[in-house]
Amino acid sequence: MSKKNKQQKRQALNLGIIHPQAAGLDVGSMNMVISYPGTDGIQTVREYDAYTENLHEMAKDLKQAGVTHLAMEATGIYWMPVYEMLGQYGLSVTLVNARHYKNVEAQKTDIKDCLLILQRNSIVN
Repeated sequence: MSKKNKQQKRQALNLGIIHPQAAGLDVGSMNMVISYPGTDGIQTVREYDAYTENLHEMAKDLKQAGVTHLAMEATGIYWMPVYEMLGQYGLSVTLVNARHYKNVEAQKTDIKDCLLILQRNSIVN
């Protein structure tokens, strides 16, 4: 391997964070699980019910934590009211393809899903 190829490979491995205040959201029919960095820098994972008042509570919590960007799994039709509500609060929402997260070797849970969505969508890859 040439010296130039080695340098290019090293640069490719240096992934930079593009959204330090991002959140990952797994939306279900009855509840939502969200992961985001707290104001103290510690990763926060919370679960919310899927009712309108809970959507308002989640949006307010995200704004208070300083979250500006959000990636959410778009499965079924359950994401639509969540997308609209978060947009009304001024959050930048990105829908991600659920198929990209289905081939994870570990046993899938809502918490693992939201952490994986956050991890894959807050860095340049």
